[in-house]
Amino acid sequence: EAQLLKRLDSPYVVKCFGSMTWHEARCSVTELAQCSLAKVLMQSKAPVPADLVRTLLLDACRGLQYLSSSDIVHGHLTIDSLLVFKCPERGVRCKLGGLHFANSNKRPSLTDQS
Repeated sequence: EAQLLKRLDSPYVVKCFGSMTWHEARCSVTELAQCSLAKVLMQSKAPVPADLVRTLLLDACRGLQYLSSSDIVHGHLTIDSLLVFKCPERGVRCKLGGLHFANSNKRPSLTDQS
């Protein structure tokens, strides 16, 4: 997974800077997000503006589109996988994280029976 993450380059997917094995555990060094989208929505005392939610979800869709164009399937997409970042040049944005991939070189067709 870490090797695959290091190949990815998208503003909508969390970046991986490196990985290592430590005491038989595999560790990855990735970007640090402020929080998950779930936390933003649940801890907000006021309604979250619809425009912000729309922007964050569009970012998530763009991340999924990027992964799909790279023949990668996100294996565990949940609301906790949508991470919120504050970018000085782009405002509050969302990136895909919590990535557990299944890499596929062959896309299944709708007629595949397997």
